[in-house]
Amino acid sequence: MGDDRLYEAVGGAAALDVAVTVLYDRVVSDPTVAPWFDGVDVPALRQHQRDFLTVVLGGPDTLGTAARYRGRELARAHAGLAIDDAAFDRVRDHLLATLRELGTPPEGLAEVGARVDALRGDVVSA
Repeated sequence: MGDDRLYEAVGGAAALDVAVTVLYDRVVSDPTVAPWFDGVDVPALRQHQRDFLTVVLGGPDTLGTAARYRGRELARAHAGLAIDDAAFDRVRDHLLATLRELGTPPEGLAEVGARVDALRGDVVSA
C-alpha cells in the first residue's frame, strides 16, 4: 500500500468520513450482518474503520496507523466472531455501494474490492 492514488480516487479523508458513517448505518440496519455488531461501540468502530480504510487505500500515515493493521492484528480483532464468507461479502458490498454512491469511479471500486477481498483470510473464520 502506501500509493495514495486509490485513497485520492475515493475522495480522501473527507469522503472516508462520510463513507464510514453511511457504511455503518447500512450495516447495523441490515439484518443479515447486524448481529455481529450487537453490543459493539459503533462510534469507536467508525473511527477505527476510518483509520483502517486509510491504510488499506494507501492514504497518509499521519497518525502511525499503518503499524496497527499489519499481520495478525486484523485476524486477532475478528477471532472468535465466526464471521462467514456471506457476512464478509455483505459488508464488502455495502462498502462498495457506499463508495459508488459517493462518486468513486468504477476502476477505483474494483481496486477497493480487490484490496478488501485480499483481507478475507484474516476476517473469515466460519
